[in-house]
Amino acid sequence: MDDPVEVFRAVAAEHRRCFWLDGGGARAWSGRRSIIGWLDDDDVSLSWSAARREVTRHSGGTTEVVGDDVFALLESVLAPGEQWFGYLGAASRADLPATPDPVLPDAVWMRPRGVRVFEHPVAGVGSSRVPPPSRG
Repeated sequence: MDDPVEVFRAVAAEHRRCFWLDGGGARAWSGRRSIIGWLDDDDVSLSWSAARREVTRHSGGTTEVVGDDVFALLESVLAPGEQWFGYLGAASRADLPATPDPVLPDAVWMRPRGVRVFEHPVAGVGSSRVPPPSRG
């Protein structure tokens, strides 16, 4: 399968934890690569709730609060050569004027078992690049 949409559909149907970082070239800053990754049940992911100040470890169908500082915990678990993917929302930093979400995580980091990278064509060379909207 070479279509990222079809690959992601198949991955999402089989894995509860997965991601798609899309760099399909729709914008100049988005790059030319898309990355699709997935975790098996025993793989580790971390989530951060700024509202509760809790870092939670997810693995093997269990969850456990493992800290109260997302940055310190990430620094302690990141090992050379490992690939972690995720995001830090604005509410992850107490010094930024952001309101933590009461339900959704403010940060998520995953160490995937599988990763698939898609190289997208350069614009103007057989590309399916979407042009930016006109500003009127």
